[in-house]
Amino acid sequence: MDTLILIDSLPPIRISDDSITSTDTIPPIIIISDEELRAYEDSILESKKDFSVIFIKRNVTQSTDSLYFNVIKLTNRTPNNLSGKFNITLPSRFTLISLVDSIIEVPAGQSKYIPIRVSVSTEVEGGKNYILIADFEYNDTLVSKSSYIKIPSSRNWTMRLPSANYFVNNYNPISNIKINLSNKGNTTELIKLKFQIGKMISVESFFEGQDVLYVELSPLEDTVIILPIRYLEGPENSDEVNYRNLWKESSLSITASNKAYKRSDYISFTTIESHHTNIKAQQATPLNVELQVNNLLSGSPARYNALLYGNILFKKMRAINYQFIARNLLFVPLNKQDLSIENNAYYRVQYTDRTKSLEVGSQISGGILQGVTGRGIKGRWRPNNKNTLEVIAAQGRYNQYYAVAGQYTRRLFRSFSAIVGGGYEDRYTSNSTSAKLGTNFSLFKHHSFKAEGIISETKNSQNSPSTLPKDTSLIGYSYYLSYRLHYKNLRFNISNTNTLNNYNRNAGHNRWYSYASWRINSKLNITSHFDKSKIVNKYYGSILDTDRSFNNNDVGRITISYYTSNGITYMFGPLYNGITQHTYSNTTGITGDYKNLNLSLYFATRFSLKKARSITPSITWGLANASYETTDPNLQPTVSKNNIKNLRIGISYFSKTFRFYSSYNKGVGAVSQQQLMFNGSWENTESIMIRPQYEKYFYKNTIKVSSYLSYIYSMPSGRESANINLSLDFFLSHGWNFYISNNLYNTSHNDKEFGRITNRVFNIFLGIRKSFDLPQPRMKYYDYDFLFYHDINGNNIHEENEKTIPNMLMKIQRDRNIIQESSNFTEMELVSDLDGAISYQNLPEGEYLTTIKSLDESPKLHLLNGKNQKFIASEDSIVYIPLVESFRIDGRLILERDKNSGEGKIDISSIKVTATSETGDNYFSFTDIYGGFSISIPKSGNYMIQIANVLGENFTLKRSNYMVDLTYVKQVTIDFTFVEKERGINFENQEYEFKTITNPDK
Repeated sequence: MDTLILIDSLPPIRISDDSITSTDTIPPIIIISDEELRAYEDSILESKKDFSVIFIKRNVTQSTDSLYFNVIKLTNRTPNNLSGKFNITLPSRFTLISLVDSIIEVPAGQSKYIPIRVSVSTEVEGGKNYILIADFEYNDTLVSKSSYIKIPSSRNWTMRLPSANYFVNNYNPISNIKINLSNKGNTTELIKLKFQIGKMISVESFFEGQDVLYVELSPLEDTVIILPIRYLEGPENSDEVNYRNLWKESSLSITASNKAYKRSDYISFTTIESHHTNIKAQQATPLNVELQVNNLLSGSPARYNALLYGNILFKKMRAINYQFIARNLLFVPLNKQDLSIENNAYYRVQYTDRTKSLEVGSQISGGILQGVTGRGIKGRWRPNNKNTLEVIAAQGRYNQYYAVAGQYTRRLFRSFSAIVGGGYEDRYTSNSTSAKLGTNFSLFKHHSFKAEGIISETKNSQNSPSTLPKDTSLIGYSYYLSYRLHYKNLRFNISNTNTLNNYNRNAGHNRWYSYASWRINSKLNITSHFDKSKIVNKYYGSILDTDRSFNNNDVGRITISYYTSNGITYMFGPLYNGITQHTYSNTTGITGDYKNLNLSLYFATRFSLKKARSITPSITWGLANASYETTDPNLQPTVSKNNIKNLRIGISYFSKTFRFYSSYNKGVGAVSQQQLMFNGSWENTESIMIRPQYEKYFYKNTIKVSSYLSYIYSMPSGRESANINLSLDFFLSHGWNFYISNNLYNTSHNDKEFGRITNRVFNIFLGIRKSFDLPQPRMKYYDYDFLFYHDINGNNIHEENEKTIPNMLMKIQRDRNIIQESSNFTEMELVSDLDGAISYQNLPEGEYLTTIKSLDESPKLHLLNGKNQKFIASEDSIVYIPLVESFRIDGRLILERDKNSGEGKIDISSIKVTATSETGDNYFSFTDIYGGFSISIPKSGNYMIQIANVLGENFTLKRSNYMVDLTYVKQVTIDFTFVEKERGINFENQEYEFKTITNPDK
C-alpha cells in the first residue's frame, strides 16, 4: 500500500520509503480514508468557486438494517455572509431523520458542516445505486452536489406447494395446482421452473413438449402460479397399467432455480372413485367348489379332480378352514396301479381360535427332530403367553407306520424358555421311544439362541426279519442348534439340524444353513448363503452295517452389491457347488465314491429402467473337478478330471408383464457319475437357453393371459427341448371363474442309427370354480350409501329442496381404538359424485371412523357434525351427511411500523386466531402470508375472538380479543393491529465538531 502525504496546502504526492533519508525533515503524516481523499479532491476542484457544496462521503454501500450517515460541507469564499435555502432530495422510501434547517447562513470565508442521517426502508430494491442531492440556493444561484448509496443485494426466495397431493376422478379430471413463490430478498429474481411431467398427467396451458416456465419475482413480494393439470384416462393398455402403478408417472416434479439457488418439490395425483365394491377373498368364502380335468388331447386317459374348500368364520375369532380333494375320478388305469379313494383323496380340516388350533388331515407333519408325517391329527394350545402345548399323532398313508409326539414350552423369564417333550413311533419291524429337552434364550441384546435335543431308544420288534437279532437295541440322539444376530445393518443366522446318530424313521440327515447380510452404507451391501446337507441311508435293518450309503450336497455364495445413483447395480462374488456320493451294497460289499466340485466367479450389472423395468447381463466363469473311485472289478478303479473350464453368459429382462432370461453355456457344467463310471471321458458341450414369461390382465382385470416358453439347444448332440404353455383365466360375475391351460412339450435329438428322433406331448387342462357368497357366521357384510346435502334449515333432515353436494372427500377406516373381529376390509378414500353420493358395497360389520373434507378451494358450507364422524355398520343403510352455511369470522393483521425501525420485514403468516364459544368449543385459523385469516363456525352464538402477541416485546397489540354475536349475522370482519414501539436517535450535542483534513486536531 502506498502512503499518502499531505504538506500544508500542496497537492498530494506519492513517495517511496527509499526517498526518505534520516536528515530529512518531514511534516506529520495523516492517513485518511478514500472517501476523505475524494472529499479533499472535491475541495480542490471547488476551491475556485465562490460557493461549493461537498459530500464528505461520495459513494457508500448501505444495508437497510442500519442508518445512513454523511456530512455536507458548505463553503463560502465570498467576502459577504450568504444566506440561502438548503434542501436534501432523497429517493423514494428514503427518509431524512436528522434535523436540518431549511434556511442556512454561511459566514464569509468560512465553511459550515451539516450532518445528515437517513433511514432506508426495507422495501428498497437491492443491487442498485441511489442518488442523494444537496441543493443550496442563494441570490438566484443554485449550487448542487450528489452522493450515491448502493443497497447490497439480499437474496432470499423460496418455493412452497400448499398441497402435495391432489385428488382426481373421471368427472372432475382437472385440478388447479398452486405454486407459491416468495421473494423475501430485496432483489428481482428471474426463476426458472423446470417440470418433470408424469405420463398420466398433462399441463393444460403448456404446448406439447414444453416443460419450462420463467417467472420474474419482484422484491419482497409473493407470487402465486395456478396451473390446470389434467389426469389422463385412456384405454386399458399395458403402458397405462404400468403408469398407474408407478407413482412417478402420476406426479409432477417441480424444480425452481436461478444462478444462486435451487429448490425442488413434487405433487402427486391420486385417482379416487365414488363407488367401491369390497371383493371378498376366496379363502374367506365359506364354500368353494372346483372341477378340473387334464390330459385332454394328450393320448393318455383323462384325469378328473374335484375340490371342495372354504373358510368359515365364527364369533370370538374362531374359524374352520377345510379342504377336500378327490383325484383321478372316473380314471381307468392302464395297469393294475392302486387308485383307491383312500390313496387318491386328500383332506384337511383345521379349527383355530385365539388360544388353540386343531388340525385333522391326510397329510400332516410336525416336529423338527421327530419328523412325524402321515394322516392324523395335530393340535396346539397356548392358554397364555407363558405356556404352550403341542401334540401330533399320525399313521402312514402307504405303509404300516404310526407315531405320536408332543412338547411343552414354558417361558420362565423374559428372555428364557424351557422345552420338554417326547415321542413314540412303530414301523412294524422296529419301534423307537424318545425324550426331548430344549430352550431358547437371549443372553445379550441383539443375540438369540435356540437348542433342542432328543435321546431315543430304537429296537427291533417281533415282526422283524429272522436275520436280525431280537434283542438288538440302539441309543441315538438328535439335536437342533441356531443362533441369530440382528444389530443395526448386520444380520446373521446359522443353524444345524443333525439326526445322523439317531435311528427313528426320518433320521439320517445333517444340515448346516447360514445367512449373513451387512449393509455397509446406502450403496454397498454384502450377503452370503451357505447350505450343507448330508443324507445317510439309515434304517433299522441297516444299523448293523459297518458302511452306509450317503449323499452330500454343498451350495455356497457370496454377493457384493454396489448401488449407484444413476440406477446401476454391480454384483459380483464367488459361487461354490459340491456333490459327494458314497454307495455301499450290503449284498456284494462293493463301494463307490463320486465327487463333483465347482468353483466359479459371478459378475452381473443390473440397469434399472423406467416403469419398474430392469435389464441384467451376467457372466459366470469357473472350474469343475470330478472323480470316481470304485471297488467294482468290472470298472476302472479310479477316474479323475480336474480344472475343466466352464463359462456362462446370460442376460435377463424384467417388467411387470414380461420377463425374459437367456444364456449361453460352454463347458461341462457338471460331470455326471455315469460318464466317469462307464466312459472315463466326456464331450465338451455348448448350449443356449431361452426362457420368456408373460402375464397381463385385460378388460378391467376380468381376463388374465399368461404364457411361458423354455427352449434349450445343445451341441454337439443337436438335442433340443421346448416347453410352451399358454393359460387363460376368466373372472366372471357372481363368483364364477373359468380357466384353461395348454402345454406342449417337444424334444428331439440325433440318433446314429435312426436319424432325427422327435417326441411331442400336448396336454390341455380345464377348470371351473364357483365361490358361493354365503354370509359368514362371524362377519356380515352390508351395503352403505352416503349422501352429502345442503341442510338449508339445519334440521338434519334431507328435504326435497335441499341440493346434493359433489366433490366431498371421505376417508373410511375401521375404528382401531376398540377390539373388533378381523375382516377383509379395505380402507378407502372416496369422493361424492355429481349427485353427492358415495357407496361402499360389502362393508364388513363393525364400527368405523370417517374423515371428511371438501375438495373445493373455498367451501361456503360447513359440516354440521364435524369433519370426523363415526358410524356402526349393522345393516344396509343410507347415511345422510348435512352441510350448513357456515358463520365466518374474517380479518387481517395490521402492522403499524416505526419509521426508524431496524427490525426489517416482519413475517405475519401462520399466526393462530381462535374463536371460543360460551360452551368452550374452539375453532381456529392461521394467518396467510398477507396476515389474512378466516374462521368457519358451524353454529350461531356468542364467540370470543382472540389473538396472542407473538411478535415480541418490540410490538404492542391495541386489542387482543373481541366478543361477537353470530345470532343475527353470518359474517363479521375483525382486524388486529400491532404497533411497533417508537425508537429515537439521540444526538447528544446540538453543535457538531468534525475533524477536518486541514485541521486534524479539531
